[in-house]
Amino acid sequence: MKKAGRSALEAQPEAAKAMRAAVKKPMTKGETSGAATKLAPDYVSLWCRSCKSTHIHEQLFKLPALPAGLEVNKLAVSPQARRPPQSRLLLTERF
Repeated sequence: MKKAGRSALEAQPEAAKAMRAAVKKPMTKGETSGAATKLAPDYVSLWCRSCKSTHIHEQLFKLPALPAGLEVNKLAVSPQARRPPQSRLLLTERF
């Protein structure tokens, strides 16, 4: 982000928009990350040595889930990001 002249505060809404657009059905963390990375601006992603791929920075992946209107279903076999049922959506959609 520094190389692109952007701050984390500028990047967070971009990551949230990408995550919101990517998650149309329950998805695992890996599926969500891969789909959101393809939709996000390049400056919010970086090369990850541990998983040997380029994806949205880990903190930018975790922090914008709530502003994106997503929740994590920990009861699934593998934790999944999903859009909550309308009855539980407490925040006004911003993106």
